Amino acid sequence: MPSTETMQYSGLATLPADIIIDVYQSLAEVYKPKPRFGGLLYELHPQDGTLGWVYLTHVSRRLRDIGIGMPFLWANDLCALPSAFDTFLTRARNMRLQLIMQDVLDFDAHLLNDDILPPLLHRTDSLRVNYNNRNDTPWGLYEFQPAADKLLGALRSGPLPLMENLVMSQVQDKSLPPFTGTQYRIRVPNLHHATFRGFFAPLDAPSLRTLELRSCVEFFVSDLCDLLRTLPCLERLIWDVWWSGYSPADETSNGVVPLKPVHLPCLQSFHMIDDYTDLSRLADALECPKLSPANSSASPAKPNYLGFRSLATWEEIRDTCTIFRSRIMHPHNSNSLSLTIPLTVRFLQRYHVLLGDSWESSTQSLSDTHYTNFALYQERPAPPLATLIRGVTASVASEIRTLCAFGRIPPNRPDQDDFFRGAGPSDTMHDAFAALTSVTELQLAYSADGMLDLLRCSDESAESGSDGRSVLFPHLETIIVDTRNQGAGWADDISHHYEGGEHYEEWQAGHLPVHWWRSFCEMLASRAARGYTLPRLVLRGRTCHFADLLSENDFPSMYEVILHAIDVQVLKEWVDEVIDERVACGIFGDDEIECSSDEAE
Repeated sequence: MPSTETMQYSGLATLPADIIIDVYQSLAEVYKPKPRFGGLLYELHPQDGTLGWVYLTHVSRRLRDIGIGMPFLWANDLCALPSAFDTFLTRARNMRLQLIMQDVLDFDAHLLNDDILPPLLHRTDSLRVNYNNRNDTPWGLYEFQPAADKLLGALRSGPLPLMENLVMSQVQDKSLPPFTGTQYRIRVPNLHHATFRGFFAPLDAPSLRTLELRSCVEFFVSDLCDLLRTLPCLERLIWDVWWSGYSPADETSNGVVPLKPVHLPCLQSFHMIDDYTDLSRLADALECPKLSPANSSASPAKPNYLGFRSLATWEEIRDTCTIFRSRIMHPHNSNSLSLTIPLTVRFLQRYHVLLGDSWESSTQSLSDTHYTNFALYQERPAPPLATLIRGVTASVASEIRTLCAFGRIPPNRPDQDDFFRGAGPSDTMHDAFAALTSVTELQLAYSADGMLDLLRCSDESAESGSDGRSVLFPHLETIIVDTRNQGAGWADDISHHYEGGEHYEEWQAGHLPVHWWRSFCEMLASRAARGYTLPRLVLRGRTCHFADLLSENDFPSMYEVILHAIDVQVLKEWVDEVIDERVACGIFGDDEIECSSDEAE
């Protein structure tokens, strides 16, 4: 396109000669910058009136374009072009800058010069520093420490009144005690968001609204409380540690010193992951009036999250949850709570449950619901899902009316599955659900097929039969079978890596498989035979047929499948009322039709 090339080279011709020379000399070391970076809480979005970075591209080692067009001052590129860097700052005058510093060993000493960095930070409203190498692993202390010392020295050299966002990863200062002396604090009076990963840098930030601390070395719960007392405007707290321990000042011959009260008048939501003992100490210390549902008719902007790192019994989980729950659960006037087992990625070995107000799955998805969320997660070595459910629901079991089983339900006993063997206390899934005697509605998804065995009444057992298992959910009124994954999006505020998805083989064409549907019908029949006929069954999504794989041929793409139409009249043998809200697939109209793989798609 001649017009574009003319514009590009015209822009190049207007640049000073020294910049052109620097460009050609360092072109091989300059890579295309990323326009934006993502974070857990926010992104640094382009701001009106900000001046961008120098944008460089090259094809076959020939310069095509140089100009100002992106919203950030990209430190890597500008440090490779000292003349361009100086010229950029001169032309930027007093405009606000957004600064991203990565790959510290690639930084030219020009940026870390005492005459350059402090004035640059004074004009920066958003700063992100990642002292990892390009493989996203920390550099050795000897390699990056001089640069870290210079950066921290510049940050502490004076107030930074323009800075609103600060993200620091693996930035450690070894030259002084980590949390002593006001002269070592970063003074950011207008800072709104702060994230520290690996190491914490002391700061004075009276306007801070969001604080994220992840795996900060030698930063204990008592240190966190001391910091929180200086943050009266804090609205969102993220505390994530991978180990347990106490500050030496907290330990005495009589045990651990209780934490002094911490008043956070503006705190609206939290995300805490720690050992259960530290979580209990935090729960006792925090005074957060806005977390009380009685003071607000709306749920928090972000769900509250509570995670246990280490092995705990269900009683310990219960005690910890009870302290928090009194401030984040709505008053139970309606006596209608919902327990959700979300769909997770199994190989991560984490367990989640959500506890909150009931929601209508026919018109709402879980992620769109104003949901008072009480979530916990575990990883090995940790209690299995049964222990987690027992602990979370222990104090409110009689108030849970809805159970949403979207994720995988493990075997009744952990030792029946290698995945759960050795995971801690031998709580069973039947134990976990047996206390939920007030459940009247069960939402059932494809992945939760383990629930079918738990609901089934064996031939030998009555209400409390010879196998010692009582009938689960004796007051169950409604089962909703839905293939649409209404629980999707539950991990949006945590990590997309936690959330799993429904997996249908190609031959299923989006339908439930024959073994699932047969188990479901056997469960209904067994309960009806024992006097627990289901009053209401609701079918939603693609529950028009169930798929039966007859055989697979030598070619992977060829197989024989029969799709059986689901007969609502047959279901009425075990159900008083069947509500048909299905979405017909439109593939077949006959009751039983044999098809090939191409037709099933």
